[in-house]
Amino acid sequence: MSRSRLVQLLAVKETGPNVNIILIPGVGTPNPKSWGLSQSPWRDFLASLNNQGVIIHGYDHHIPYNDIFTWKHILEEGHELLSALASFLDGLSRPEPVLFVCHGLGGAVLKQALCIANAQYDRYSRHLMSIAGIIFLGTPHRLEGVTSGQTGERIISILKLEEVTGSLSRQCLTKLRDSCSTMIDLASQFNITNLRVETLSVFEERPTKVRDTGRVTLSALRSKTKKLIIVDQNLCTIGTVSEQRLGVDLDHLQLVALCEPNGSPIQQIKTWLSSVITCAHDNLESRFAGERARRAESPETPTSIDNLDMTNFGFDNAQTELHGTGATHMSDQQTSTYVNIGSRQSSQQQEIETLLENFAIKQANPRTPCFMVETFARNTSFFGRDDVLRQLDDCLLPSADLLVSSQPDRTRIGLLCGMGGLGKTETAIEYAYSRRDKFDAIFWVRAEDSSKLETDIAQIAVRLGIQDPNEPDDKIINRGLALEWLLDPFRVEYTADGQVKVSASWLVIFDNADDPDLLAPYRDVANSGAVLLTSRSPLAKSAFSDRAVDISIQPFSSKESAKFLQKITGVDGRHDEAEEIGTKLGGLPLALAQMAGIIRLEFLTYTEFLTLYDDAEEEAEVHDTVLQPLRSSARGNLSTVWAIEKLSASARAILEISSFLDPDSMQESLFLSHAASVQIQSFPKKKIAFFAARKQLIGSSLFRHNQERAEYWMHRVTQDVVRAKIEPERRKPVFANTVAILSAAWPASSVGGHAVGLWELSEKLYPHITRLRELYVRYFEQGDEDLDVAFASLLNRAGWYQHERGESHKIIPILEMALELCTHVSTHDTRDLESDIRYTLGAIANETNDAESCLEHTKRFFDIRLEIAKQSTEADERLARSYNQIGVAWMMVKEYQKAEDAFLTSAKEYEKLPNYTKDMRSLALVNLGLAYWIQGKFDEATKVLELGLADREELYGVMDTHSFRTGRFLHALGNVRYSQGRIEESAEFHNKALQQYQSTIRNHHHRTADVCHKVAQHCIRNDRLSEALEFVGQALKVWSADAEKYRPEIARTFFLKAKVLSMLGQEAEAKELFEAAAALRSKIAKVAGKKTMEELTEEDFDELVTFWSR
Repeated sequence: MSRSRLVQLLAVKETGPNVNIILIPGVGTPNPKSWGLSQSPWRDFLASLNNQGVIIHGYDHHIPYNDIFTWKHILEEGHELLSALASFLDGLSRPEPVLFVCHGLGGAVLKQALCIANAQYDRYSRHLMSIAGIIFLGTPHRLEGVTSGQTGERIISILKLEEVTGSLSRQCLTKLRDSCSTMIDLASQFNITNLRVETLSVFEERPTKVRDTGRVTLSALRSKTKKLIIVDQNLCTIGTVSEQRLGVDLDHLQLVALCEPNGSPIQQIKTWLSSVITCAHDNLESRFAGERARRAESPETPTSIDNLDMTNFGFDNAQTELHGTGATHMSDQQTSTYVNIGSRQSSQQQEIETLLENFAIKQANPRTPCFMVETFARNTSFFGRDDVLRQLDDCLLPSADLLVSSQPDRTRIGLLCGMGGLGKTETAIEYAYSRRDKFDAIFWVRAEDSSKLETDIAQIAVRLGIQDPNEPDDKIINRGLALEWLLDPFRVEYTADGQVKVSASWLVIFDNADDPDLLAPYRDVANSGAVLLTSRSPLAKSAFSDRAVDISIQPFSSKESAKFLQKITGVDGRHDEAEEIGTKLGGLPLALAQMAGIIRLEFLTYTEFLTLYDDAEEEAEVHDTVLQPLRSSARGNLSTVWAIEKLSASARAILEISSFLDPDSMQESLFLSHAASVQIQSFPKKKIAFFAARKQLIGSSLFRHNQERAEYWMHRVTQDVVRAKIEPERRKPVFANTVAILSAAWPASSVGGHAVGLWELSEKLYPHITRLRELYVRYFEQGDEDLDVAFASLLNRAGWYQHERGESHKIIPILEMALELCTHVSTHDTRDLESDIRYTLGAIANETNDAESCLEHTKRFFDIRLEIAKQSTEADERLARSYNQIGVAWMMVKEYQKAEDAFLTSAKEYEKLPNYTKDMRSLALVNLGLAYWIQGKFDEATKVLELGLADREELYGVMDTHSFRTGRFLHALGNVRYSQGRIEESAEFHNKALQQYQSTIRNHHHRTADVCHKVAQHCIRNDRLSEALEFVGQALKVWSADAEKYRPEIARTFFLKAKVLSMLGQEAEAKELFEAAAALRSKIAKVAGKKTMEELTEEDFDELVTFWSR
């Protein structure tokens, strides 16, 4: 039991759920009982807050204020505070917000407690989420740009207060000053927690009387006194995003009064407290809801869909006139394919067990050692940088003196920073290859944009061999598995007694990490391994920790330049001439490598090279004019331009096209297989010509060749120079030819299709699309309509690919750009293209429950197809699809009769197509069946759904794995059967739907999660509560991959899980989930007021989700 404790000082008002304010005193400073918050008029202000109960507690610590005091007491008291806080919060009947007010070193105690909680997040997550805000009153943090001794001198002033009981001797204060690195480290560790709560750092503006221990007079045995400001703005600043700072006209001891000199509460603190306390409960509910969505690993997580009793609709029945509807409902023989009439209980139990077994990931042990740096072959000409490699060793290599494997290592984050062309990437490559035996795994991750970053993180799971064998190519799943391993890395050793898991070491290299925000989601992994960043921006270190070691790369010295030049040219020559060349090129490795290529290709001596280069320098004004658009930091540009001018026309044509591609992986097949698409006369059309040009590019160090992957790499600085060298009037044609190559290379797939087999090639080409989009915005304006149409078409195809992969959040900017390009064209008929773009944007809006955007894009798609239909008598697949999509849009806004008509017409339009097969109308029929069902037309729904299911059986057999669409019919029939009161048949249809989804779209698709919700409901009805929790957990696991996108589904499933927990007698957790569900529903639906738990029904949550998810 903790010897320190929380003591209730005052219950200002108790109105239900309370906000608890905890006062933490400093060392030797006033007791919380005397603080302003415990007195009037602060008490009156807190009592005036509407609908808020406020209880004030004091923290009673036992830190000594005498010569036995050390910084260790602060750290130990952090443990005591956390223990007391956990005991208090765990004893509450429901979660309540906590607000801390700390004075002086009491704030350091709290920081230590929060650092511990952060390090043991699984244990203390509920307690961290309860924190509503923190006020630091004169709490020292740290000073930037000064020595630790100077910081220590400032911090110990807080222990020299004259007007307090007790004192510390000069000897004790000296020891504390010399050991203040403990407090500096604590400040750094607190920053690493990245605690995102509202924080107010208050500092004094009036001097405080302190003992002057600087000297002792001979005539007195006591220290003299002086006045100083102990904690000013610089010393109190933490630097978090949510921090506010406030200076007040008080001295350090007076801060706890929180009042102006005239006795009135400080207005700024009143405003801050009012805002934080008022929002505290809503923020708490939101945090718990979000956390439960993220914790999708256990069956404790939510998912569900309510009982869909739609009998109260009472709409008129409508007649359908579709080919094939003259047939009767399925025969008993057909129905028994899905519904086992004879022995339901035993067969359902077996089905449930099988379905749950299918969700278990049979994950293999990680393959170690693992080396994922194949993008770059090792550079056999790498030279020097021994000092940099040693610094990287000091920073990144695992510590050899850890007591146990679970003991946290030091922060191991390094930043190679410098301007372009200095060799940051080359140095990182050399480090990876030369130290591959020092780590169990090394991974190279491209970090210049989110698409590459997420792809490479997902690839880590593939290379380790830990992906889900049922869904080995799912990027979202693989990213999650990769991050799990990085956070808790292990490898397997084999002994005579079997397998043993031991801790593994890893290094992740984030190349071109110029945007810290892109890396923010991955910062937690840095605590479990080593991270190396390469970047032009010094701010990159903030992506993970301000404790990252900044290792600056400098140009070569003249002597280093000479040795480097001699090594890669193979020409000894005069050393002084080699030094002169190095000096002229500024010691820039990129420039030296390119000029060495010229020397080799031209068989030049150093003297001859210098003569030629000096001639080129005389034309510097011309070169400078050409290079105006370049970065000012790109030294050595003149040498790059000169190297380009030495190329043949064919090599230069390849180089210009390449300057618009993603530089990290330019596939050789783009140049060899699609040369016919290029309308540049000098571009090599035959292999022999390409190989001759390639020899020059590699020999001049403008390209690097990865023969194993048949790919090329080009430096970004070189790309900049090449593009700048292209005359402005030629730049757009070169860009257009790059678009033509990629359009020819992009796999042939139609928008609306689902071609999984084409994903691998699409994934390789996609980085080029994002690069083209970036460069189009940088260089061009709309107006070249041929180019705009071609580029919009390419963007659209790339956008549909990402939509197929479930990466819809990435592609809205790409599709919006494609839409803007095609809608401003007047000389081409872009209606088909606009239709496809609108179709995809509407589908994305539908998936994210954005009814307004869905209707906007789908209505325009529909209008275009109607306009074309009036001008043509030919059947149009897009017209049939548009009727289906407008039906979906009408369903989202609850215009069910309009939706019914649209779906019916869609099916008829499909039947008109010359290449018609019955599966073409599947989506229209299943959506029509759902429209009937929602309106209470159960017989019509049954007729249409059984017809669609029979279509698919005729083509593909029973329970086919050709498409998930069969699962949609089974899901819908299960809903209809339930509404008809045929509950057992409903359960079996839903079981079959889940089985079909598991065999087609697999375990982690949102439609699979939808049916998990339905199966969980049936389990609840049959009192299989543990199985219900497992299905609920699987659904939440799926939705937690994008918790923002799937908020409606999460809210609905929280509600269902709360019902299960209540049935199990776990009332506290059930109540917590009920409240989280209600809070989410309130935010999503923007409903006025909140229903009570007794008033809320599953139907209230059904309304949140799109119709086919119900």
